[in-house]
Amino acid sequence: MKDLKKKIVAILSTILILCYLGVIGLLGEEGGGVDLPVTGGGNSSAHTPATPSHTADITIGDNAPVMLDEQVAIPDWEGDPYIIVNDNKPSFSKSEKQETGIFEFYSELDESGRCGIAFANICEELMPTDKRGDISRVHPTGWQKGMGWERCHLIGFQLAGENANDKNLVTGSHYLNVIAMLPLENQVANYVKDTGNHVLYRVTPVFDGDDMVPSGVEMEAWSVEDKGKGVCFNVYAFNVVPGSVIDYDTGIVTTSSGSDSQSANVETVIPEMDDAEDVVYVSKSGKIHTNPNCSGMSNPSEMTLEEAEGEGYVSCPKCGPDKEAAQ
Repeated sequence: MKDLKKKIVAILSTILILCYLGVIGLLGEEGGGVDLPVTGGGNSSAHTPATPSHTADITIGDNAPVMLDEQVAIPDWEGDPYIIVNDNKPSFSKSEKQETGIFEFYSELDESGRCGIAFANICEELMPTDKRGDISRVHPTGWQKGMGWERCHLIGFQLAGENANDKNLVTGSHYLNVIAMLPLENQVANYVKDTGNHVLYRVTPVFDGDDMVPSGVEMEAWSVEDKGKGVCFNVYAFNVVPGSVIDYDTGIVTTSSGSDSQSANVETVIPEMDDAEDVVYVSKSGKIHTNPNCSGMSNPSEMTLEEAEGEGYVSCPKCGPDKEAAQ
């Protein structure tokens, strides 16, 4: 009888130990953020980064989209593409500011399908070697046809080569995508190409409550090797349409007759187009045209060829710059 009791006690003890180890294992999986010893980004199809000398070990805590609350006050848009945040100082940690390993991270979509933080260490090895692919299959939250929306990369294609990565695309206006974000992306890209250095780069979409379209994005950058002397900024870029009103919950855009005065500053941030031959027209499908009436497209976005190529748009097979160059 005593032997039987001993066996029962031993069996029960074994079961308790196994249960304890199982609980500890689950806690270890769920707690403490996400460790990222990675060399490439999720869903990247445009490039294969070179093998780095070492990889970054970055821990991301709360990766959910940033949502406004009563303690966070974003001022109304008053005509400037973006405003300075935290005296223009990014909030990277001390260890992150010393990181020269390659990494790129894209938050999982939340339960509503919204994007979260996109974070990468931009370097030449991470930049694309191929032209941007088709991203038209991605419909970010709040996307509405016929509203002039663009699929706006959180981390621009020219920086990390991400194509149809739904974790890196939000519903954005042309104003946000090209007027606000592109000049800063170009600054980072040009610095990396000129120096071969690394730039910590993080973009965080900001949603007001349950809205499906972000009201804007926070953009942070820090050049690592020279301790921010080459590139250092922290801004909030507005997702607005000058002269129109956006329903950020539904993605519906309507014209407003009372907002004309707010569009005055747009002209000051658009690069001058000295040479008419450099002006191109980008359709809603992301094709670069030299003919603004090609294929009956309506309301194309006008920009320089350098801007269009920097954003990763592709040449129209009928009238695009690639066709003209081949003639």
